[in-house]
Amino acid sequence: MIYVISGSGKIITENKTITFKQGDAILIDKGEKYRWDAVCNVVMACSPAWTPKQHKMVK
Repeated sequence: MIYVISGSGKIITENKTITFKQGDAILIDKGEKYRWDAVCNVVMACSPAWTPKQHKMVK
């Protein structure tokens, strides 16, 4: 679950693109791969807990 505090952008998954703005809440399905194209501040609840090993920077 992601809540957008400020900013806007989009999240791209294998099946869809989700455009968001301040005040939106977004649900990412368990195991779904996604990437951010955004400038924003968010609060993200993760279960199981997120670890730095899961992060991959793509240029």
